[in-house]
Amino acid sequence: MDKTKIFVWMFVLILIASNVTALGMSPARKTIDFAENSKHTISFTLFNEERNDMRFIVYAEGDMAQYIVLPSQMIELKKTETTKQYTFDIYLPKEMEPGEHITSIVVKEVPYQEDLPQMVIGATKGLIFQVKVNVPYPGKYLKVDGFEISEANKDQVVTMVLPVTNMGTEKLTNIKAKIEILSPTNEVVDTIDTETISLEPQKRNLLKADWIASVNPGKYYAVATIKYDDKSKKVDTTFEVGKFDIEIVKVETKNFKLGSIAKMDITLKNLWNSEVKDLYGVLDIKDENWDKVAEIKTASIDILPLSEEELNAYWDTEGLKEGRYYINLMLHFNGKVLEKHLLTDLKMNSMTTTMLSATGQLVKTRSHVDRTTILTLLVIILAILNITWMVYYKKKR
Repeated sequence: MDKTKIFVWMFVLILIASNVTALGMSPARKTIDFAENSKHTISFTLFNEERNDMRFIVYAEGDMAQYIVLPSQMIELKKTETTKQYTFDIYLPKEMEPGEHITSIVVKEVPYQEDLPQMVIGATKGLIFQVKVNVPYPGKYLKVDGFEISEANKDQVVTMVLPVTNMGTEKLTNIKAKIEILSPTNEVVDTIDTETISLEPQKRNLLKADWIASVNPGKYYAVATIKYDDKSKKVDTTFEVGKFDIEIVKVETKNFKLGSIAKMDITLKNLWNSEVKDLYGVLDIKDENWDKVAEIKTASIDILPLSEEELNAYWDTEGLKEGRYYINLMLHFNGKVLEKHLLTDLKMNSMTTTMLSATGQLVKTRSHVDRTTILTLLVIILAILNITWMVYYKKKR
């Protein structure tokens, strides 16, 4: 294959990757309860949202792929077709290992040409339809499908949910969970119980409990011990009460004279229940015309849970006039930034700083470039390369 064709296929692949959302699928999964030597007919529908001529290859992969029978390995969607249904069969054997078995039906879009190279087929993106088969365990077996905890502020109700499934062959009675709430230092804050339920084989239900979060804002651990008949299981998760915040208690500047270096003592309070380490501040200072006059970086400090600590910033006011100045204080810690806004009045022999906002805005810092931006640049670059090679190839001929 010459260089022109290579760039053409690369360009096609980028276009396919960028337009994969033009195709829709419903549903995305089918769950089956195992029955020996049984046949199941399953269907899903493809949606041609952009009304294009499209072609797809279809194949099965996973631990049950050998039991899947596909009527065809190709699907074609004309631009006049808005939907197309695809139906296949699965033949389950006499025996399977207990548990969940998942197999994927992969639907991959390929360029609409007859002589498409195999290497392009293997590289394209597509959609996945999952077939899940639940094979019961002999006797009593409870599967816990997660631990979900709602968000809440201090003194509000937190709802805790444990989805459970009876994956055994026998009915389960007296299913109940005891949930311990732990602090970051593993101290037990509170203990709550869920209601008691029973479950028939292959049935699913929820264990629920409500808890009033009469605790300080911060991160907590929840450990649930689920008991059913004579057996038990444990699951755990973390959750947060309230939102992280650091309060500016006060800002003081002593013995100030305009034109000198002002030492700003910024008292911060950690409202979270865990220590904040290596926190430093960046002060972006602007005058009344919104022109930047200074940018200051402080040294780093640690603040213990629910404690106060002083952050020191040094501002050289030489050449500045009396008046009002706006300060955007950005507190950096753990790859995050918490913004606070201050207002400072400078006079010849005094400096007064007040808060403009009582709460801060927490922003996660990002170092990666947006995928859409990268994709757009790649398409442009490959298009230019493709055109260049075509022009060169024609001139050469």
